[in-house]
Amino acid sequence: MQMIFNREGVLRAARLLLLTSFILIFLTPSFSLASDDTYFSGDNITVDLEIDANQETPAQLQLMIYNPHNKLVGNATHEFGLEKGENLVNYTMPFVTDTEGLHYLRYDIFADLDGGWTLVQSSTQYFDGQINDPPLIEIISPTEDGVYALDEDILFSANVSDPESHSFSVAWRSNVSGIIGNGTSLYASLAEGMHLINVTAEDERGAASNRSILIQVVESADDQEDGVTAGTGGGGTGSATIVTDTSLEDDTAAAGDGDATVSPGDREQTDVPDGDTDETPVGPEQEEESSFLPGFGAVFVVIGLLLAARFKRK
Repeated sequence: MQMIFNREGVLRAARLLLLTSFILIFLTPSFSLASDDTYFSGDNITVDLEIDANQETPAQLQLMIYNPHNKLVGNATHEFGLEKGENLVNYTMPFVTDTEGLHYLRYDIFADLDGGWTLVQSSTQYFDGQINDPPLIEIISPTEDGVYALDEDILFSANVSDPESHSFSVAWRSNVSGIIGNGTSLYASLAEGMHLINVTAEDERGAASNRSILIQVVESADDQEDGVTAGTGGGGTGSATIVTDTSLEDDTAAAGDGDATVSPGDREQTDVPDGDTDETPVGPEQEEESSFLPGFGAVFVVIGLLLAARFKRK
């Protein structure tokens, strides 16, 4: 029997010399350690077997992967039928680990002899197992909480790197508009509304990471409240302050074409009485008249008292 580990199209041959007490299966290959082989978490390990049998019988292949702490991190079972003569058997299983170092794969071959499964061969393959970290993502554009126009081409850009220098793919998606596009940099316009933008990076071995930001897309700049910042079509670094209070425009127009402008705080405040009150506003002329009458009446009172005293003496 010949056992071959296959990853990404590269064949690693290993041979094992084994003499069994069973005449049913003749195993004459050899096997060598493969501690120099490196597999990252997320790789697929394919086992290829060449088995010579002298009769037909059901068989079973059991695979078990152990980490450096002798902890089982993967197992699989594959049943197949042996035919008389040479048989080619292959099976693929995923390799996932959370520990770096020397791992080993044990395989057992069972044959159905006299109505029961009988172990006819067992062997071990060593290899270097490495953790596969997911890609790192840094969103450059759009900016968090940015506001963009409905017809604006928004730049979607991110810095992405993989710790193990594996190749990776990048995808952008919106919870409102759906798929935006693929790649580390692209332009796209979105539908009106509040968007949760998600960017996902996945390496060739299946390790993935994602980042999310919120942005708002509005129909036009005039729809914004006073002082809302609207993004520009690039990376969102530019901004424009939109003021919709028309009273400010009137004040500016009244100030003329000079550099001075009238702000709301510069206006003279005038108290307006409540519409339900009976009070009548008092103007300057009314104030003078009301302040004069009390003094004029006092003179007549004094004259009257003097005349009364004179008549009394008589």
